[in-house]
Amino acid sequence: AVAACRARIAGIAEANGLVPLPSATNFVTIDCGRDGAYALRVMEEMLSRDIFIRKPMAPGLDRLDICVLCQGAVEYGRAEFEREGWDRVVQVNLNSVMDCARKFRGALASAGGSLQIVSSTAGFHATIGNPAYGASKAAAVALVRNLAAAWAGEGIRVNGIAPGFVATKMTKVTTDHPKRLEGALQRIPLHRMGTPADMAGASLFLASPLSSYILGQTLIVDGGLTLN
Repeated sequence: AVAACRARIAGIAEANGLVPLPSATNFVTIDCGRDGAYALRVMEEMLSRDIFIRKPMAPGLDRLDICVLCQGAVEYGRAEFEREGWDRVVQVNLNSVMDCARKFRGALASAGGSLQIVSSTAGFHATIGNPAYGASKAAAVALVRNLAAAWAGEGIRVNGIAPGFVATKMTKVTTDHPKRLEGALQRIPLHRMGTPADMAGASLFLASPLSSYILGQTLIVDGGLTLN
């Protein structure tokens, strides 16, 4: 279990551009559970103790034309009403978005690039049972406007996409239950779920010269869900 947790933490660190300090080679000394369920919590504790240091940006990545930030987390069973659940969701849905935007700002400015932040229609309506998800996605929409205003002078166009109901791992709580799925589809005027291809079309538009005069906007791509 410890080995599994160590591997999980190492993966999280690598994904976030972090490396352990030399003195922290054997940093996991607790039983994290059979599936490494506490890896994120341990990671947060280690970050607070400065056990990790930031890796430099990958060599050669001095220009970046398009950067799409599409990360998301949600917790069910009213876990988001508790501080730990709230923090885990906000860390992914908001803090990591700003971390990535900050990291690639220079490369985007060098190329006059397009930065896109994928939020959710949850940023525009209440999400019963998921306050952290709704709040963090609304904050991501606001972040689009703020970064757009702050970085336009550097040649960076910041815009966003707010997907509606799309078949992903996160929506299996609905798609795996026929009655829930039927109810969800009834609320969508186009009477179908969105697809990754639908989101890709919006992203391509925002990355192309066709949207060269669009700045600080979040496109709602939801089949009409938010019209009701």
